[in-house]
Amino acid sequence: MKKHLFILAAASLALGLASCEDVPAPYSINSQHGGSDGGETTVLLRADFSSTLNPFTNYTTSGAGAWVIDYSTAKASGYDNSSKQTTAGTYYLVSPELTIPEGQDAHVTFDYILRYNKGDENQQLLIINAEDFNADNVTRGWNVLSQTWVEGSDWSTFSTADVQIPERYQGKTIRVALRYNTNAQSGSTWEVKNFRVQLGKGGSGGGSTDDGTVHQLPYTAAFTSSLEGWTNVTTSGAGAWRNAYSCATATGYNNQVNVAGTYYLVSPEVQLGTETAHVTYQYILRFNRGDENQQVLISDAYDSANPTAGWTLLKQKHTEGTDYTTFSTADITIPQAFAGKKVRFAMRFNCTNSNSGTWEVKNFTVQNGQGAQDAETASGGGTTDDGGLKTLPYTATFTTSLEGWTNYTTSGGGSWVNSYNCATATGYNNKVNVAGTYYLVSPEVQLTYEVIHASYEYILRFLRGDDNQQFLITDAFDASKPAEGWTPLPARHTEGVNYTDFAKVDVQIPQAFLGKTVRFALRFNCTSTESATWEVKNFTVQEGVAGQSTDDGSGSGGTQTDETIGTPDAPNGDFENWTNGLPNNWKSASTASNATLSMSTDARTGSYSVLVKGSTAGNQRLAYKELELAPDRYTISFWVKAESASGASVIPGYATVVEGKNPTYFYLKDASGKNLYINDLTNTDWTQITMEFSLNATTTLCPLLMVSKTPGLSVLVDDFKLMNANGAELIY
Repeated sequence: MKKHLFILAAASLALGLASCEDVPAPYSINSQHGGSDGGETTVLLRADFSSTLNPFTNYTTSGAGAWVIDYSTAKASGYDNSSKQTTAGTYYLVSPELTIPEGQDAHVTFDYILRYNKGDENQQLLIINAEDFNADNVTRGWNVLSQTWVEGSDWSTFSTADVQIPERYQGKTIRVALRYNTNAQSGSTWEVKNFRVQLGKGGSGGGSTDDGTVHQLPYTAAFTSSLEGWTNVTTSGAGAWRNAYSCATATGYNNQVNVAGTYYLVSPEVQLGTETAHVTYQYILRFNRGDENQQVLISDAYDSANPTAGWTLLKQKHTEGTDYTTFSTADITIPQAFAGKKVRFAMRFNCTNSNSGTWEVKNFTVQNGQGAQDAETASGGGTTDDGGLKTLPYTATFTTSLEGWTNYTTSGGGSWVNSYNCATATGYNNKVNVAGTYYLVSPEVQLTYEVIHASYEYILRFLRGDDNQQFLITDAFDASKPAEGWTPLPARHTEGVNYTDFAKVDVQIPQAFLGKTVRFALRFNCTSTESATWEVKNFTVQEGVAGQSTDDGSGSGGTQTDETIGTPDAPNGDFENWTNGLPNNWKSASTASNATLSMSTDARTGSYSVLVKGSTAGNQRLAYKELELAPDRYTISFWVKAESASGASVIPGYATVVEGKNPTYFYLKDASGKNLYINDLTNTDWTQITMEFSLNATTTLCPLLMVSKTPGLSVLVDDFKLMNANGAELIY
């Protein structure tokens, strides 16, 4: 078996620092936020960069190059047009000190053009406490504020960044900086102007055109000459929605090159009435690479800090166009669960470096009435089933979508939706119950083992009888008759007392279904006088005996007990010990533990490993419980491989924790002090990763590994060890 070993080695790097000063020109520092800036009294710092870098200072920390004034902007580029050469270099444009008033929000805004983006890590907006800044060691101590930038298509159109400064800097004296990096092969060019630090709330980092207006029905965005208050949010890669050809347009293709990216165009808030409503829009779609790459979404809980979460899919079937003049029309009924709510819509576009569609949208309209799509799908929200046959082990987490499960509303109103990181069903809205029966139906699953069980976690509030929430199975599903042919599984549900503590169902699959291709369903029912709320997550079908059901599968009922595998008090570095679907001891009391974990039988040794779910929305951490370690030298070691053939990226580290909160993270570094990510993991070979670190005082910490949001793909982890300098194993 192929093996790799990564070890942290201590090294020193002499950095040459150079500063560059320019003649004075218009700029302003309002350290007491009492000065003026064209009538504004909230600007703490401004620099137009029209003719000088002042009051900022350039520091070149490696290689050559510097921030310069060019085209009335602060410009960073390693490329010289006359010689056609790129010169490697890293340079920081650092602000003077400024103070954020206690208890006041602040944000950073600036206009920029970014061309030939080689990765967001090469252009960064940084912040540091002024007391931690060292002009002799400029690279240390910074925190990244924003890392997603919009790739420009010309040298005249500026994008706008608007980035919130975290609350922990309130009342602090800080510096901010723009960090640029390029290698000697190819680099980007970054031009910045109109730089401001000012009081108030900021946007998502990609600029916002939403003016905060709540729109009433009927609502229309024509996109004829602008994006009309809709906001682009680029969540991975490059690219953005823009106004072109009198449409809202998304494409990753430019000048015979495809650039990977995922970007959402998010609407302002729209107030829906209690009547049935529908969405219509006209579109041209060319070079369709799969319906999952262009989606229309709805949410009543949009969070600009987590823009990929909380959406419900409205439609997934778009017609491939043959030219750029003939528009198709979509017409989709909005699920009844959103009636009476303030919602946002989004158009999500995705492309890769190897292919991209082009999607042009105009005349987006929301109005009362029934949509045409309802009659086609019988689900009210379109189908999300991709038709793929699922094999075991099969899991649907329902974290950010219904993951290929399809809603069928068979009577009344309402539907299953994705909310609160769950598949959620309720007939209650704004103190009114709406009668309805709706099934959430899985894709087809092939049951290939002799002993199989299915489980899920749930919260059930306001229980109105077990017959109103049922777990079903069938091997003869008919989409034209979605209420027929089901066999109830013996799932007994417990009434919850809050919306945070999940219970678990775990039932044996009856012998009659083994070896067959089946579908599962969650059936919810309510009346116009009473309704429960049912939230479900982490649905899993896998080989083995159910941990909670003592029923034989006949449907006569069962009992529920905690499921424990292995030895509860074992250190569990081998991931052989589990309780209720989670690995024992792998939970920090702080926010160091934020990843979704599940059991996997793809183990390096023993029977199990842990699957750490990745996400492009943010880095995901697998953290051990807090340990109090004496001064010594320690080694972290574990084995990891990617879940899929697309690869993955991880980094080892640890977090120091004070009173169960406010973790401070320390990660594996290279010789220059930069985080050393282990990239391009495969799903065929286990890779060993090792990190050494020293403690000079007794410290409370949790060892961890982080799954990078780039590319945001899941990994399997096994055989985690923590050893001291004498070789004693503290985790094994």
